[in-house]
Amino acid sequence: MKTDTKGIKEVKIFYKDIVYIEAQHNHVIVYLENNKQHVVFNTMKDMEENLPFALFSRIHKSFIINDDKISYIEGNAVILNDNTKLKIVIGNTFRKAFIEKKNKRVIKGNKSKIKEEIMVGLLLPLTLMLTNLVNLVNELNFF
Repeated sequence: MKTDTKGIKEVKIFYKDIVYIEAQHNHVIVYLENNKQHVVFNTMKDMEENLPFALFSRIHKSFIINDDKISYIEGNAVILNDNTKLKIVIGNTFRKAFIEKKNKRVIKGNKSKIKEEIMVGLLLPLTLMLTNLVNLVNELNFF
């Protein structure tokens, strides 16, 4: 994952370490289990497309969560099991798909596909598109 606006920094992040991702203006913030966070110059759509569907859910226009970090669902909100017990409201646009996904996972399990994607998530770092970095460099007029 490439982060930082000055002298681009590359950080290896495993899917299992991500708690949630939050959109902010022209970037996203990736929050990790160890209370660290990384700013990534990418869109939520790009992040959602590059993360394994079996591990992550988009629950709001500004939030993608790691399904394994869900402590419980309370009404229209997800409570994450990080140290803060963060409560994120499930957006109306994403509610139906999220609930259906959770029900499928609980009822059917689809264990082989989930296990396969979890293994991929543990072994591969989160990668981002180079084009976003090129655009960022061009926007900042480094050259």
